[in-house]
Amino acid sequence: DLWDKVQACLKANAPKRRRSINIASTSLLTGLLYVDKGERLTPIHTRKPNGRRYCYYISARLAKGEVDDGTALRLPAPQIEGHVIRRLTDLLPNTARLMEVTGHQCLSPHQIKQLEKTASNLLRRLSSDNPKIQRLALIDSLKQITIGSDELTLTLIAPALYKDLNVKTDAGATKSDTKDTLIPLTYPLQIKRRGVETKLIIGGKALGQPDQQLIKLIAKSKSWYDGLTSGEFKSIGQIATLENIDNSDVSRALTLAFLSPTIIKDFIAGHHPVDLTVRDLLRKASRLPLNWDSQRRYLDMAA
Repeated sequence: DLWDKVQACLKANAPKRRRSINIASTSLLTGLLYVDKGERLTPIHTRKPNGRRYCYYISARLAKGEVDDGTALRLPAPQIEGHVIRRLTDLLPNTARLMEVTGHQCLSPHQIKQLEKTASNLLRRLSSDNPKIQRLALIDSLKQITIGSDELTLTLIAPALYKDLNVKTDAGATKSDTKDTLIPLTYPLQIKRRGVETKLIIGGKALGQPDQQLIKLIAKSKSWYDGLTSGEFKSIGQIATLENIDNSDVSRALTLAFLSPTIIKDFIAGHHPVDLTVRDLLRKASRLPLNWDSQRRYLDMAA
């Protein structure tokens, strides 16, 4: 049930955040992450007044104490680390795609089996709960991660994928001997800022942890609507009094009870515009179309 998934997402929020912070503290992408002008992003750790420790990757000039001119980046570590690992773990089980990106589409059955074995081993390491194992797998498989103005590039070290295939080059050497062979994989990218932080939108979808405040708002809208239809709540005013908010906010939020199930799933997964805040969603709710396809266009969510 979709609403069970909403509640499960909310309940699971606290442990997921703790785990993300622990992973971030290992700085998985240290030495790998750059902007397209060649500037390296440096990992830093900060501790908030609530005692929690957070990790970011920031432009090297910020780490040196220079003033932000509006172009420097400050990326939450779980966001970019999670995306890089997901891109790789999506690629590795896809044998046809692996053959395409390595330029070897005419492999023998034995070579295909070996490629799958190598990819499976790398996938296992990248999916490990041990950050040290993940870090070594990233170093073995990536030369560099580059954040451009409109695309993200993962530069793979090719021998990490076909080191055991014994595929011959034109010069007669094996591909496993050509250690500098690199494979660039690019993904569409948008960069948006929220306060001092930078958010990345990859392929039209928001990247990082789901926005728990948005999920709570949607869950409340459904609860309020069900309460009104069942008679638990006598009026919008009663809900507003109980929640200590304005009647108008309740009225707008109730419209969200009619969101498309696929849109709700996208919110749970964090696949929504990164700059769509609770305030923005409430503002848009008053004109939310009833047609589900129109809702997606109205909220600027990728199909």
